Amino acid sequence: MLVVAVVAVAVLVALALASEDTDAQTGQRVKLLDVGGGHACAVAENDDIFCWGRNDLGQANDHNWGDRFHTTDLNLGKDYTCRYNEDTLYPGEISCWGGDVFHVGVSHLHTRFGWEWLKASYIGITHACGIYLGAREGICAGLNTYGQLDLGYSRVVVGGWHICRLNSDNGSIQCVGRNDSGQTDVPGGQYLSVDAGREHTCAVTSASRLRCWGEDNLGQSSPPGGSDYLEVSSNAFANFNCALTDERKVRCWGDNRYQQLNVPAAIAAPPPLQFTQDIEWINSRQNQPIGPFVLPPASGGKGRLSYNIAHTKDGTRRKGAPTGLEFDETTRRLSGRPFDAAGYINLHYSVSDTSGRTEEVNFNLQINGPVPTGYAPAITWPELGTLDRGLIRCSVWSDQTRQDSRWGRLESYTFRLASPSQVSINLESEEADTYIRLFNQPSYGEKWESWVDDDGGQGTNSRLIVGLPPARYNLLVYTADGQGEGAYTLRITSPDFLAGNADASRSCPSASGADTTTGEGSLDSATAGRIVARRLDDGRTEFAWHVEGGDRILPRSRYLPSDPPTGRWLNSSEIIVDGVNLGRINVRVDAETGRIEFAFTPTGGE
Repeated sequence: MLVVAVVAVAVLVALALASEDTDAQTGQRVKLLDVGGGHACAVAENDDIFCWGRNDLGQANDHNWGDRFHTTDLNLGKDYTCRYNEDTLYPGEISCWGGDVFHVGVSHLHTRFGWEWLKASYIGITHACGIYLGAREGICAGLNTYGQLDLGYSRVVVGGWHICRLNSDNGSIQCVGRNDSGQTDVPGGQYLSVDAGREHTCAVTSASRLRCWGEDNLGQSSPPGGSDYLEVSSNAFANFNCALTDERKVRCWGDNRYQQLNVPAAIAAPPPLQFTQDIEWINSRQNQPIGPFVLPPASGGKGRLSYNIAHTKDGTRRKGAPTGLEFDETTRRLSGRPFDAAGYINLHYSVSDTSGRTEEVNFNLQINGPVPTGYAPAITWPELGTLDRGLIRCSVWSDQTRQDSRWGRLESYTFRLASPSQVSINLESEEADTYIRLFNQPSYGEKWESWVDDDGGQGTNSRLIVGLPPARYNLLVYTADGQGEGAYTLRITSPDFLAGNADASRSCPSASGADTTTGEGSLDSATAGRIVARRLDDGRTEFAWHVEGGDRILPRSRYLPSDPPTGRWLNSSEIIVDGVNLGRINVRVDAETGRIEFAFTPTGGE
């Protein structure tokens, strides 16, 4: 396959990378990169060839023949390697090694053009597209069982049973063909390039990040992070991919059964500079302490990492933390009392390494105005958890609720979707005119999206029905301006959720019977359980809530770091069971014994 940039999306990534010292001494810049069925090859700027991975037929032999050839193209198949050379002695010479270059699934293509070389060929499992040497037009041929030939040849990349094309005018990607693993379901956004694997597809976004979709059983759709990618290569017979960074070095991920992720040290990229955890949304009250709030560390990069905070208020970016807050680079702690007026402040959290590379992620600090008399000094943004079944929340707009001059009374929630779902969000109230606003929490460089509804339900009730990809979402529920106290019912359902949605059909109490303080429910025998914990390979301790006779509930924040502070309690996110906020798990390292101690704080309790 010719070098084609590709997109990816992330999970667990297998990387084989060189050390900084080795890279500095023998490193070479790569000009051509391509992936085969179980091997990969790259050509350095000095025309040295590097191949690695499966080599049972000699397909991963380097075949460096001195200064005789100037390689201008590289083409890898299931089990062969070919280079296209330009030089004065043998102009246009093709050199191939490994298995049979031709494949039975493209016999129609070979019959039409004879058994001569296809200068640009993309061979799938039952189809292929290519340009005959010397011809001006391309052709696609073979089986069309899944409509995989319907895009024609122009600028396509070929997967196992699908093909894709990048629209250079607007950066969109179109894919057709087999879709049993979601390999043709292109995520929205703009892209720089695309390539296709066996049952997955990868691309480079306009922010130079990798994004992949489709089958991910071997991590082939879980690319490394960072924002330094130029192009990606895959193959119709491959369950792995390799990408070229802006320093023209190589990273690979996915299947590693043939050691095809073990990039030679001279061309291997260092680990990507990236944050190791999701960034939290900070929600607090004016002039009330928010922390200490420890921002997540980063990994990868070269040498020492340094962290910085900037903020945007009223459209102007300023260095440092907002008024009243302090950021400690060494501990990554953001603490203090925000004195800014109620509203949103956009925080820019960045990390830099000694090579000068910087990664940044943005998140919001929401300041909710002075604390009402008689209420706790801080409020939180409740986490509904990862939704895989129907959910109902009974609550009340009250004096504790944030009041905004535009939106009236406002409450907010977050939730996650683990898989694509068509979600129905219903907000009902007899005392107020309801509104729904839903928006995603994208990664840095990706597009913000939002969905709004006013009276989509009966009367003044709101209803929002939308198809959503797996992600974390923020949900605002609010009243028309000037509305006072009142009970409401929030229901979230989906035909894609698991069965057993009894909670989503029951009714909430009226305003007189609703809980006007928390609306969060209580800990009782139906939701009783115990704390469970385990030690991970990287030294961290993961803890969860195991419902008695039921499921294990994994809060979003559930990890004790490998080098935790001693004597100080750390808290998990809220434990949500069937729509009820049970409370939080607490964990600390005993300063005297070094043992890990656990506790549980019920909502509103001790």
